Amino acid sequence: MWDLPETSSCYGKANIDVTLYNSDGSSRVMHVHKERTSVDLVGLQPGQDYSVSFNLGYKETQLAVLPYTFKTALQENNVSGWMIAGIVVSSLIIVGFLIALFVILIRRGHMKPVERGVDRKSDAEIKSEVRDGME
Repeated sequence: MWDLPETSSCYGKANIDVTLYNSDGSSRVMHVHKERTSVDLVGLQPGQDYSVSFNLGYKETQLAVLPYTFKTALQENNVSGWMIAGIVVSSLIIVGFLIALFVILIRRGHMKPVERGVDRKSDAEIKSEVRDGME
């Protein structure tokens, strides 16, 4: 990020190039529009050394070269898209299995205790037994 000059200067007519040098020796030149005040460096690999050169020139004359060296941070989040997809798919499979099990239990009658001969007492019968037990 850089500041634009407040008064008119050759800056508005200058060519701005940002050159990115990778640690393997390859480079990439990005031409920056004269009214931009920043440039995004994308596609950088974690834990790599890079050099950046901010080149300012007018016509065939190079006015300034401002070099800068940095190292990208190591990647802390190791969860990839495939891992997230695997978690989602396995969760859906488990939910599907539980729904299928529930449907099977209902159809076989295991989820209907009254129909299987389990006798439930009414509230009146329970109150009667409690009264009899207290006497």
